[in-house]
Amino acid sequence: MKSFSALAFLASVLLAACGPDVPPSPMAGNWSEVLAEGGRGMTLTFDGYSEKMSVHGRPQADGTHTHPKATYRFDGATGSLVVTGRILDGDKGDSWQGTVQADRFDLVSGATTLRFERGGEAHGH
Repeated sequence: MKSFSALAFLASVLLAACGPDVPPSPMAGNWSEVLAEGGRGMTLTFDGYSEKMSVHGRPQADGTHTHPKATYRFDGATGSLVVTGRILDGDKGDSWQGTVQADRFDLVSGATTLRFERGGEAHGH
C-alpha cells in the first residue's frame, strides 16, 4: 500500500506541473468587428493558451452566420498578428496581417481591411 500512495502522490505532482504556467495570450477573448456603417460584424474569439480561434462570421439576412476555421499567431514583443483562414464571407483572402494597438487592430488581406475592438459577444450563441 505504501508504494501505491507514493505513486499516487508522484502522479498528482506531475499532473499539476503539466498545467498552464504561462500567462494567457493578451489576445484571449472576444474581439468585435467595427463596421463603417454601424451594425454587427463578425466576432473573433482567441484562445489564450494556443493558436486556436473561433470565427463568428458577419450576420446574414436569415439570422445565421458562418464559422470558418482559422488560427492565429501573436508576437507580444512587436504586436504583430497573423490570422490564417478565410474569415470573410466571399473573400478569397486566407492570410490576414495586422498590428495590435491597445484594444484594437486592423487585419489586412490584399485590398481588404477589417477593424476590430476588444470586447463584445459572439452573436447568435
